[in-house]
Parts: sequence; C-alpha cells; structure tokens
Amino acid sequence: MKNKYQTLAGNTVKLGLGMFGSKLLVFLMVRFYTEYLSPADYGTADLITQAANTLFGARRKGEPT
Repeated sequence: MKNKYQTLAGNTVKLGLGMFGSKLLVFLMVRFYTEYLSPADYGTADLITQAANTLFGARRKGEPT
C-alpha cells in the first residue's frame, strides 16, 4: 500500500501539470485567434469554449475520483 504522502505528492504533481498544460495551450492558441479569426468571431469561439467547459464539468461531477 502506498504511503498517503506519496499519493498526495503524485496527485499534486498531476494537478500542477494539468493546470500548466491548459494555460500553455491557451497561450499558444492566442496566435490562432488573432491571425485567423475576425474580432466578431471571438465571441463565438468563447461561447463554444464556455459551453464545452460547462458540459465537461457537469459530466465529470457524477464520476468517482
């Protein structure tokens, strides 16, 4: 059986990498947004992103951790 502190450390690293990875992806997508989308399309892209985040969050809420 794993030590509870080893489990905590492993989960902390995974959470940190996930958070960093998502922020890095958003940073890299800024070039796409500014080069290929018109300012009018920014709102549509944001609406799709927010809807997807909401749906994925609602789906995950019922899953065991």
